[in-house]
Amino acid sequence: MLRIEVFKSVTEVPLHDWQTINGENVIFTSFSYLSALEQSKPAGMQFRYVIVYDNKMPVATLCFQLLDVANKDLDGVLNLKDKGWLLQNLNKTINKLLFKCQTGKVNFLICCGSFFVSGEYGINVINRDVLSAIIQILPEVRLKIVSTINNASVCGWMVKDFYNNTRIDQPLLEDGFFELPMDPEMILFIREQWQTLEDYLAALTTKYRVKANSVIRKIEDVEIVALDVKDILKYGDDLIRLYLNIQNKATVQMARVNILYFEKLLTIMPEKFYVKAFIKESKMIAFYCGFQHAGHHEAHFIGIDYSLNKTLSLYQNILYRFIEEAIKQRASNLYYGRTAMEIKSTTGAKAYPLHAYFNLSNTVLNKIVKPVVKRFTPEKWVPRNPFRE
Repeated sequence: MLRIEVFKSVTEVPLHDWQTINGENVIFTSFSYLSALEQSKPAGMQFRYVIVYDNKMPVATLCFQLLDVANKDLDGVLNLKDKGWLLQNLNKTINKLLFKCQTGKVNFLICCGSFFVSGEYGINVINRDVLSAIIQILPEVRLKIVSTINNASVCGWMVKDFYNNTRIDQPLLEDGFFELPMDPEMILFIREQWQTLEDYLAALTTKYRVKANSVIRKIEDVEIVALDVKDILKYGDDLIRLYLNIQNKATVQMARVNILYFEKLLTIMPEKFYVKAFIKESKMIAFYCGFQHAGHHEAHFIGIDYSLNKTLSLYQNILYRFIEEAIKQRASNLYYGRTAMEIKSTTGAKAYPLHAYFNLSNTVLNKIVKPVVKRFTPEKWVPRNPFRE
């Protein structure tokens, strides 16, 4: 018999049992990262941590994030303002109908996984043979999670992300979930012979190398500065402004980080997390941040001044800076995340599908939304190969 234990804070979780399943090398399920995230207090968010035991032996852990989608600071989950006149005018109505936005009542969307990053960080098992059993007891886990919630409703559930969905697909579909169309994860594999960014550029075809060099020259007079905790506080307003420039373009706006997020990560994980800023004429015009662990480099949040993006190719330059960081830190791969697939593929990244599942607690709405979602198709794009064969 499997036993399920639920904890409301990472401070309550038994460290040894958690680390039996999750080492510190897996950043987004590590105690260090979870502590920093929790201490940063994202708007409208709570956390639940689950350990599943077989007798006294921990065999699986699950991370849940509870997002109050009615929270006034989020201003709605769906951002349809750029989707034409009709959807723009229905934006508030749809958010209120699906997520009770602006009603003043706490309404949780619960995610097994992370609202902040893509990847398999929701369910971790001691060995792959255990995964099927954990998926089977997910309904029981969900009931235990709900039993820990006071004075709030639950509007829906997400279970994300899986590279291989063969073991989880059917049980979730039978439990009323449906698969969400998602962009793939873009991953660039770093070759051993690349010692510098110049080595990477030399591996490109003439066409892509000339283009890359042209992009890089645009920021020759831009200083790239590593930020410490004091700098984070100094440039806090600029960081959040640039970060929101990116976030506000997203159609689905889940959780948002605050300046405490960057501060806590640099304080708790200074050897694994970094933030770097583009400074031009004493003004921050862009930033990027990332993680390095166990030969794996993770591109994280970025921010851009869009008024300078075209003339300075800020976004493309950030992609090249991530490559340079990964090479310097001797990573074997660079995880770029989702979005902007075609431009990322021009740097050599490949697409790897990720699967995510969703369920609305209102069964009537769930039946209505399910066939509508199936009609959505991921953005069409043309994969590129910039390397000389």
